[in-house]
Amino acid sequence: MENNKKKSGIGSIILKILLVLLALLAVGGIAAYFKIRKAYNEYTEEINQQMNTIVGSEAPSFTLELTDGTQTSLEQLLEGKDLLVVNVFATWCGPCEAEFPEFEKFYQKYGDKVEMISVSNSSLDKPEDIVSYRESHGLSFKMAKTDDDTGLFNVASYPTTYVIDRNGKVGFCQSGYFTSGEYMEKVFTAFMGDNYTEKQVALYAFNVRTDKELVEGAQLRLHSDTVDEIVTTDKDGMAYLFTENPHVIDVSIVSLPDGYKGGDGVVGQTSATLSGWTVITVKK
Repeated sequence: MENNKKKSGIGSIILKILLVLLALLAVGGIAAYFKIRKAYNEYTEEINQQMNTIVGSEAPSFTLELTDGTQTSLEQLLEGKDLLVVNVFATWCGPCEAEFPEFEKFYQKYGDKVEMISVSNSSLDKPEDIVSYRESHGLSFKMAKTDDDTGLFNVASYPTTYVIDRNGKVGFCQSGYFTSGEYMEKVFTAFMGDNYTEKQVALYAFNVRTDKELVEGAQLRLHSDTVDEIVTTDKDGMAYLFTENPHVIDVSIVSLPDGYKGGDGVVGQTSATLSGWTVITVKK
């Protein structure tokens, strides 16, 4: 049971939709499938639009009970810190588990300046699950369970991570996990320092792949009115752009390794404010 729970990275609400889908398939056939798939896509788009608008706005208040039984709030977590990192996760989410070692490493390095909290709002998690998860994974930053699915906890997928600056403003929001500890640190430290001025940042990740494998050495052109840059994918098929000017950026293929073929012109596009992955699928 526990191993099966850790395989998925979708949110609890989406999981419920999929369970309903299976039930309808059993009784209603293919028409029900397309109806639920449409509802799923519309739901995800709605949540992503809401998350897009949260960057640059004041963070919604919340109150949580931590794994040690004490109560905390947004204001308490921010007190005396340069920033607060809020990570929404589930114990059964594999990508969440994959990024936690980098979270812990960062917290050990900058814990005097940053506060971090990971919160599960999954219906499959119980408070005691979060307690045992924190202990078994050797995590020292704060963790909590909530049934709240509003405000910061209204997410389309796990994990989702926010950075709230010292002024209580959301300066960063990423749907998806950090594959690079280096870029995680780059994002978080952008909100530190005595000379900090309010800002929004984005980390755009670009993944080039076929339907079977990742593509190393693909060159991508990232272009907009203010950006014109060439990036190259690493062994994991990933390339990144960190920017303090989040906006829509078009992606074109400059070149691919021998044996691969991709589309011409614009093959991908980033969100205006929401950090995350842009997947470019090529053929071999």
